Amino acid sequence: MSSPCERFFAILELVNLLTPYLHHKDVSHLSRTSKRTHHSCIPSLYRSLQAFGSCCRPTIFSSIPSLHALTRNVHHVRILGLETDELAFYYLCALRFEEIHSGKTATPSARLTWSPPLDTRTHRVIALPPMNSLSELTLRLGVSKNWTCNYRLPSAQNPRATLAQLCWLISINPRLTVLDLQCVLVNDLQAGRYLARFIAELSMIRRLELGIIYSGDDRFELESLLLFCCQSSIQQLSVTLSPDENSDAAQSQSNLWQEEGEGVMTVVPRREEPMAKLEVLKAHFLRNWHSAADIYSILSHCPNIKKLEVTMAVGQDADVIGRMIAQECPKIVSLAYGDVSLTVHNPLPFKILDFLPAQQVTEFIYGGRFSNIVVPEVNMSLQRHSTTLRRIVVQGDRSLRAMSASFFLSECANLEILHIISSHSTGHYVTLANVVEATPWRCTKLRELVLSISGCEVPVANRLLPYYCRPSPVVLTAAETQHFARLETLYIQIGKLTSLQTLGLKMITLDRHGRVDVEALGEPMSFPAMLSTGDTFEGRPGYLCHLDGLSRLEILEGSVRVDTVETKLTVDWAEAKWMNKHWPLLRRAEFFSRAEHMTHPFKWLRDLRTGNRERLDLGR
Repeated sequence: MSSPCERFFAILELVNLLTPYLHHKDVSHLSRTSKRTHHSCIPSLYRSLQAFGSCCRPTIFSSIPSLHALTRNVHHVRILGLETDELAFYYLCALRFEEIHSGKTATPSARLTWSPPLDTRTHRVIALPPMNSLSELTLRLGVSKNWTCNYRLPSAQNPRATLAQLCWLISINPRLTVLDLQCVLVNDLQAGRYLARFIAELSMIRRLELGIIYSGDDRFELESLLLFCCQSSIQQLSVTLSPDENSDAAQSQSNLWQEEGEGVMTVVPRREEPMAKLEVLKAHFLRNWHSAADIYSILSHCPNIKKLEVTMAVGQDADVIGRMIAQECPKIVSLAYGDVSLTVHNPLPFKILDFLPAQQVTEFIYGGRFSNIVVPEVNMSLQRHSTTLRRIVVQGDRSLRAMSASFFLSECANLEILHIISSHSTGHYVTLANVVEATPWRCTKLRELVLSISGCEVPVANRLLPYYCRPSPVVLTAAETQHFARLETLYIQIGKLTSLQTLGLKMITLDRHGRVDVEALGEPMSFPAMLSTGDTFEGRPGYLCHLDGLSRLEILEGSVRVDTVETKLTVDWAEAKWMNKHWPLLRRAEFFSRAEHMTHPFKWLRDLRTGNRERLDLGR
């Protein structure tokens, strides 16, 4: 009688349910344990083939034995990922297979009417059968720059050849449900029609992501081709058009070959019925459209969109376009607008919020200048969705600018994620006074909070040492006492966020002219007295105790260093033991810049957690 293990692996359906939860290497090891498990696990081992190569990471095409194994199991591949060199090499291998089996088997032809010349074989080529059972295909293209590739081919430098090769791969896989094409160089509208023709034949497509590099003047026609060639069954669509910075070089490479039959496929089927199943639309190409009619021609075909991500530069027509978008796509619950290139505040996203049904939007993401959030009209737009908003992300702007977050903190009671993001010299920040005046915070359901806050550094009077360097008992000045009271209010509000899992707090320092001190942002900083338990005998303030409600905290990042001048004197064993007791789920904290700077109390904390739970990372 067979064992339960043997009976389990005899049922391929159960094995297929198990293997997605295992690492690829574990599946490989499992397939070597017996003939039965080998037979059961091989389909799962080759189900997903990701061949994204680099100089230090060879792919399956780098090894002759691996290619021979792939030849025997190519029919199991359902998910495929390739880059430019890998696509060119696989295309050559498929041509080799067709040459060998020409007239013997009914294999799909790898040679198209409009196709590149054959590459010179400078190394051994293995005949690979066409992968014609794919359900998901990802291609990261562009002109090849991987000079260390040992199977590098001349066609990898020709964008037109690469386009022909990817279209061939699409043509032999008509049952694709997911197609992700990134950095596809399209030199002219004829090439765009060529690509659109093959996309139009994918009748089962569910998710389509296109990253097109195009510098032509007829962008609107290309965009229309790509949108109206999609089947009505599509559910997620993302199209991004960006200019080609090396258009001259790419054009010279593209002209290396031409064929008489190149212009045969110029007629692209145009879908007339609306995309009723489309729920996610990411249309970044709209940034160059100024006509409401152009925008209407697209969005009128998308009545059931729930997630809209766009970038448009509109001015006086904001009311008209905002109303039109809300009327044509009345089911939007997630709105993402803008990017870091926007230099002025744009009212369009707030107009869209105005015209959508009240209390409907759950996610709002804004990129670009956002300083006008303090304008009452803008707050009113967000207030119409204050009870349904779950996620707010503010990012972008080419310089660091102050904004108000009091509305988010005091009005959005069901908010779960709030990110006001800043980098070294770009983004947005709030002031300490602004977050304190919003108390009590109503967003007590927050799971992720990322804030950049200015005005947190303790004022130091002339000829007076910082409070942590003074002899005990420490006597605070009136200004210091008032400042620590504001900081304590901030820490108390954060400590009440009992569902918080990720906390990112970054200090923004200003110079005497009120401008952001960019140089100081690169120095290690820590919020005053936040990570210290304090000492009443010495008169030293400490507010770590207010954060004892963060029992679910997993990630602590930002200005939380314990290797600054202040924290070296105020954070020690008592704080490490407190964190071990009150933050049991902590797995990453940016306490130290380098491991060798770690102090003994935190080495103890790291080693203690390593023995019991997931490794604790205390570095940046």
